[in-house]
Amino acid sequence: MSSNTVSIINNVTVYLPECAVHVTADSISYTGSQEFQPTTWEYFKGFVPTVLPGVILGGLALIGLIFFLVWICVQACRLRKKPDSEAHSEKDRLTEPFAMASGPGMEPGKHAPRHAILFIVFTLLLGLAVVGVSAWGMALSIQSTKDQIPGFWAVVDDINSNATAIQGYLANINSSVLVITPGLNVIVDEAATLVSLIAEEANVTVSTSDIRNTAQSLVTELGEVGNSISSVTSFVYTDIVQRVTRLYGNSVWTVTQRVQHTYRFIPIAIVFGVVILLTLILLWLGARMKYPKTTSFVVALYWTSVALLMFLGVGLLNGIFEVANDACRYSETYAHDRIRSSMSSRNLGLFDRVWSYYIVNTPISVPYADYITGAPVQEVLAALQTSDVDDIIQALSRLNTTVIQTQTGLSSSDAAAVSTAVQAIPTLLKSIVGLVASLSRENLRPIYLNLKVLACCTMANKVHSTWVSWTVAGVLAFVFALLLSARVISHTVVTARRRRLEEEEIQRAFMTSVEAFDAYHASMPPGQPAPSAQPPPSAGANHPSSGLASPESSDPSAPPMPPPGHAGYYDGRYNS
Repeated sequence: MSSNTVSIINNVTVYLPECAVHVTADSISYTGSQEFQPTTWEYFKGFVPTVLPGVILGGLALIGLIFFLVWICVQACRLRKKPDSEAHSEKDRLTEPFAMASGPGMEPGKHAPRHAILFIVFTLLLGLAVVGVSAWGMALSIQSTKDQIPGFWAVVDDINSNATAIQGYLANINSSVLVITPGLNVIVDEAATLVSLIAEEANVTVSTSDIRNTAQSLVTELGEVGNSISSVTSFVYTDIVQRVTRLYGNSVWTVTQRVQHTYRFIPIAIVFGVVILLTLILLWLGARMKYPKTTSFVVALYWTSVALLMFLGVGLLNGIFEVANDACRYSETYAHDRIRSSMSSRNLGLFDRVWSYYIVNTPISVPYADYITGAPVQEVLAALQTSDVDDIIQALSRLNTTVIQTQTGLSSSDAAAVSTAVQAIPTLLKSIVGLVASLSRENLRPIYLNLKVLACCTMANKVHSTWVSWTVAGVLAFVFALLLSARVISHTVVTARRRRLEEEEIQRAFMTSVEAFDAYHASMPPGQPAPSAQPPPSAGANHPSSGLASPESSDPSAPPMPPPGHAGYYDGRYNS
């Protein structure tokens, strides 16, 4: 994996993977590395401007919710104060077809003008766009959040398996050194005797100086290995293996697994599912406005879902995206400073060597296992793999403790020490080979690179994709909510205006009828009773008194008919 490198002022090198499309080398600075403290409140206070647009839009959506709740209460109270017959009549007027009067720019009693029809069509198309974008946002959010937690635990598993293997190799080397060293000391002291025994029993010819010098050299090198390996073993076990074990053992693993398999779906499904459902309902209700009170209630709920989209998408996800970018920029400097400050002074040298070799990728002039452990591990490996040492080991391995004790006159403990040392050397050799392979840069550096990919690509890039989908869906839903709100308000205002005009028309008709009736009554001969304004029982709805205006009567002497509902007024006035 190729990457760009940037040297920070505090001498920590930052690697940017090629997939880190939202972070550039120019955006990395010493000041930023010092400000990246994700465990402090002061750091997150700096992201207030980032989340502010989402907070503002979410606040506006909440205002829309409150407005429509108040609107619903006012409409309900106004209808409750009217008589049942009048409320029923008003309900009939509210459910007039939309084409007559129910949108911005429409006049009572007239068909919708072209711009009002365009408003309706645009609203419907926008609603369909909200449904489509929300479905896309739901699918993309689920897809974009599926890799972060598995990716994190994959890196943790890699760290744990390598650290456990290294700790096991170190422990085996340490125990082998403790077992082999006493036997090598006996070989140094009894080299002459052992040379004769090897020549007689194993048919291998070696000089006394060779066996003594080889054993002495191994004793010295193993002594250095033992002194350094113990501290390295403690570091790997205490600072890596145990911490990873605790990470698995506490609630972190359990919670993250629940998030991965259950919890991450809940907010995504609820928010987008509610938006899609309410949008479809509003498309049906808003097309005709046959149920204005129900539409008002659904619009109020819709503003709630829009507020969630704004708060979580435009606001929170944008903040998380910026934090992920900072983690990509400054994870090395943060980890370096935090880990180094928490370590004991005796392990600082080991930490600096590990950081320099694996993170900074510093070239070294000594074998890397020796450089990391601070002990001649690879020198011991090279010595054990020489032909001379291999011949001696092979020869001594053919002799058991009894033969050594009988033929050399060594004490049973010395003979056992030599035999045990020879038998332990293959284990030591195998452990050193395994340790050298495990400590190689090719084996461990990919863990670091995978962490960077997790922070810069799996996290930052996927969070950005999720933020885009939530933002687009939120903005479209916000505009759709505005249009539906205007539609509901316009419908109510136009209906109220039409009702007011009708009432004024009825009042004018009533006054005209009263004047005509008074004139007719005045023209009647004295003593003649006034005619009744009530329709005969058999007249039904076709009687003139059931209409707003009196049609021409076949009887030219008949009085004018009153407006509907006012016949009793005439009977009470003239026939009482």
